[in-house]
Amino acid sequence: MKKKFVLVLVIVFILSTSVVAYAENYVTALYGGDINGDDAIDFANAIDGLSGWSKSVVDTTGIVKQFKDGDNTSAFLYWSGHGLTTGKMSCYGIDSQTGYIDYSDADAPIMHSHIGSTKYYDSYSQFYYSYSNWNNTTKCVVLAACNQIGTNSTLTNNWKNTMYGSPNRVNMILGYAGTAPGDWVSSENDYRDDLIAKKFVTNMGNGMEIRNAWYSANTSYGISYSSTIYNQLSATNKITSMSSLTVTNNPTPSIILEKNGVVQTSSYLSATQEDEYSKTNIDDMLNYSFDVTNKVLSCDTDSTNYNDYYFDENNIYESVITLTKYLNETKVLSQDACFEGVDQLELTTLENEDSEYSMENGPKSYRYVIKYGQKINNIKVSNLFNGSYVHVYITDGKISMIDKNWLEFSREKIEKDTKKLIDKDKAIDKANKIIESYKDENKKIKFKDCQPTYFVDSDNNVLIGWQVYYDGITLTIDAAEE
Repeated sequence: MKKKFVLVLVIVFILSTSVVAYAENYVTALYGGDINGDDAIDFANAIDGLSGWSKSVVDTTGIVKQFKDGDNTSAFLYWSGHGLTTGKMSCYGIDSQTGYIDYSDADAPIMHSHIGSTKYYDSYSQFYYSYSNWNNTTKCVVLAACNQIGTNSTLTNNWKNTMYGSPNRVNMILGYAGTAPGDWVSSENDYRDDLIAKKFVTNMGNGMEIRNAWYSANTSYGISYSSTIYNQLSATNKITSMSSLTVTNNPTPSIILEKNGVVQTSSYLSATQEDEYSKTNIDDMLNYSFDVTNKVLSCDTDSTNYNDYYFDENNIYESVITLTKYLNETKVLSQDACFEGVDQLELTTLENEDSEYSMENGPKSYRYVIKYGQKINNIKVSNLFNGSYVHVYITDGKISMIDKNWLEFSREKIEKDTKKLIDKDKAIDKANKIIESYKDENKKIKFKDCQPTYFVDSDNNVLIGWQVYYDGITLTIDAAEE
């Protein structure tokens, strides 16, 4: 809860300003708490001073409808108030002003559900979507309220799903993985949240990326648990350059959670992190027929072809994002490519012109392999046998080799195939028997996961299967029932 006092003087007023004609982007700033909404006012006034921006609506008695609508014009939405880990938030009404509703009241809104936080998949058009009520210009949202982003996975995922709107995708939501600040900073003669709001805009105006401007503003005033969920494609967005993402150019969003700039996943941009992709019913794959129309095989070892790209090994995460963008722009990756992971290879120098070394004392260097796979109908294509993959080798910050084996497909929607497919449990059972047949008796090979997949046989037939993952081993099991 923000700003607790023994004696509280509540000043409630409504401030609304007209839009400056030259502005290209607008901000809606709202306060839904019961104490002081100066941070919303300070944020709107500060951003109003940036070139190309104007405040559209500023209201210290905010209602849910205002937050959903964003005045139908605002690219930036700022909401300040109280919040619980249940998703309940304080406000002054749902569709109209009815008076203050405390976040602990029975009728307090679960805000994300009013925005639209149930995600669906359109198998024919191949995109994920939610019936999100963010307006079609909304790009960035600030939740200056307690516990909304990163405190628990269920609430964070619900907010994440509001970013899957159709056609417009919201780029990022900034918030707190804990209690939102609101105390008095005597040395600054101001409240901490007001200081953060102003510093945030200053940082953005000085050219910082939006999410880094948020972290920096918070850490400047002692807050180390500010957080963000953002679309992978908007990671480098600045206030002067925000991505326009839709179901067309972003059909399967990869949403990343960060706390104070640190990614909260076990691997970089994991293709399966938290999402419903893994819950696909394998029988749905019988609705389509695929044919291989072309194979692209290449191994480019001429590093001079990529002299205009540098991979910062001190910032792997950001480098993966910039590399993916670069590979898309240079047509190395096709639209159905998906990031899969990063391998770090340790290299030992055994001999140079001056010395010889052992494996133990030889100088160490590192090579990175950035791995991409393929999805059709949002189902992974196996990279085994004749499957698809792109492996990008990075040495000393430069692309040293790109190894590519890629399949191009035609797709046809058909009347559902009546063939029988084995289920996940049977696929795992078959895979376990294969593992048992050749594993070291002294070493237990740990099962990790099982996902539906497409794979291609030696005759280029596209088949449905199960990809079964173990520590260090991946098997593809034909799903056709024998």
